[in-house]
Amino acid sequence: MHGAGNDYIFVDERKQAVASPEKLAAKMSRRRFSVGADGLVLITRSETADCGMKIFNSDGSEGLTCGNALRCVAAYLYGKKRTLPKSFTVETASGVREVSVGGKGGEIAVFMGKAAFRAESLPPVGVFVMPFSGREYAFTAVSVGNPHAVAIVEDLSFDVAAVAQELQASGIFPFGVNVEFVTVRDGKINMRVVERGSGETLCCGSGACAAASAVCRHGVLPFGEIEVICPGGKVKVEVGQDFSLILKGDAEFVFKGEYFYE
Repeated sequence: MHGAGNDYIFVDERKQAVASPEKLAAKMSRRRFSVGADGLVLITRSETADCGMKIFNSDGSEGLTCGNALRCVAAYLYGKKRTLPKSFTVETASGVREVSVGGKGGEIAVFMGKAAFRAESLPPVGVFVMPFSGREYAFTAVSVGNPHAVAIVEDLSFDVAAVAQELQASGIFPFGVNVEFVTVRDGKINMRVVERGSGETLCCGSGACAAASAVCRHGVLPFGEIEVICPGGKVKVEVGQDFSLILKGDAEFVFKGEYFYE
């Protein structure tokens, strides 16, 4: 399944245990040589929510949360299996998240919690400037359950992956970082994102939330619902005055099958 091109392989671990998911994620996610994906998501049982979700990036590292994957889990459990009501909760490594199915035009809404500009996973300075390849970028550090660095730029026609990788390797963020580069035009955000553990992806739900939060914090756009346009599609982020976040978008089934591995 995918949300705005951010694609994951989903395994319902409530039916079958998965051994060494870190190794399996790296093996299955290889494009052209295997299934191909941004990572692997396990749907699990939970003692604190209606179900659980574990994310493993394409390099095998474990992720904390993913708004696009959450929407896909909601689409699977409600749309395909009809095992849960329209609104239910999902436990992630960054906390329990509420999802709601059946919005306008089939939108799925995910309540992502609140954006934080001070957190253990962020550097002590909320806004910082760093030079890369002869150009300076001003980043805003923000946590949406996982760490992000957002840079508002004039255009997106540069090697965002190279710049992001330099920032990720700098050690400024103690647990790594997802990096978003955004432009703001006509009240909308255009975004490219480089995720830790997966590289550049076509979209990132938590990244869209981070970008919208940063833009609102700096007064570039007002609080409210903001459309975020990514290479893989569009999502909407509703940013509250207290930086509470609701991510809205669709989720698409691509295919299902069996995978044999040793």
